[in-house]
Amino acid sequence: MHNVIEAAFPWLTVLIAVALAGAFLLWVVKPLRARAMLFGIGLSAVILILFLVAASTFDFDAAGRYSWLRTIRGFRRSAPVSRGAWTAWVW
Repeated sequence: MHNVIEAAFPWLTVLIAVALAGAFLLWVVKPLRARAMLFGIGLSAVILILFLVAASTFDFDAAGRYSWLRTIRGFRRSAPVSRGAWTAWVW
């Protein structure tokens, strides 16, 4: 079973950092402001490519196997519950 801490690469952090770096560059480099639309389209293309790479490396088979999901939702099973009641409560 995979552990959350064993994640291979922090793709979400990279996507956010690239967007923030682009905004910072646009703010700091004044000549870049003249071509802000072209810069924004190019930056969006880079972020889209990074997103597609991140989505292609995502392990969809392991996505539903994390045991911490019930804890985050605040569900603590104290007594046995039938499968029907469990799915009705969660969804």
